[in-house]
Amino acid sequence: MRFLVLTVAMALVLVSPMVAFAGMDHAAHAGKVAHEAVVDGVKATFSITSITEELRAKGMAVPKGMKETHHLAAAFMDVAGKQPLSKGLVAIRIQGPGQTGEPSELVSMDGHFGIDLDLSRSGSYGIMCRFVLEDGKKRQAMFRYEVK
Repeated sequence: MRFLVLTVAMALVLVSPMVAFAGMDHAAHAGKVAHEAVVDGVKATFSITSITEELRAKGMAVPKGMKETHHLAAAFMDVAGKQPLSKGLVAIRIQGPGQTGEPSELVSMDGHFGIDLDLSRSGSYGIMCRFVLEDGKKRQAMFRYEVK
């Protein structure tokens, strides 16, 4: 219940800076798969893309003042029916260089959930994701991501 209350509060307070990705095809993110796990019948795939590399590959410039350096995409699939799950609430908490560990909600976009992150400092980041999808079950996945 606490997670649900925090998630709803985050949705009301946080505004995700999606300026650079507003006109892009979010289904085409070709990020590196950072982690995959099956959690209670749901396959969770987490990919991380360098925003700078993706924008340059598309001939776009990085907007001045943009502090976010990476896009994290979380895709979920029902293992039994092999159907994508794209409705629900998804939030992450990151701990690592320069991160405070505050929860952030991911936005639903073109078949996955995503968020732009500031991973500008080198080091190891611990990422915890909690998600409640269409079936209402609370699930969680954790992994580490290294930035060199």
